[in-house]
Amino acid sequence: MNDEQLHFFQNWFQHHVFTFQEPDPLHQRSLDMKEEHTFRVCAAIARIGV
Repeated sequence: MNDEQLHFFQNWFQHHVFTFQEPDPLHQRSLDMKEEHTFRVCAAIARIGV
């Protein structure tokens, strides 16, 4: 996967996650944590794959 493809999927994921916004702050924090975790995992994969 090249950088352009990676950015495409990162942007797609961020827009997808945005559709799940919650009015309940506790529930929203849970969703935010999942999003943050996904990006940390992706960064780790990129480091390992180099």
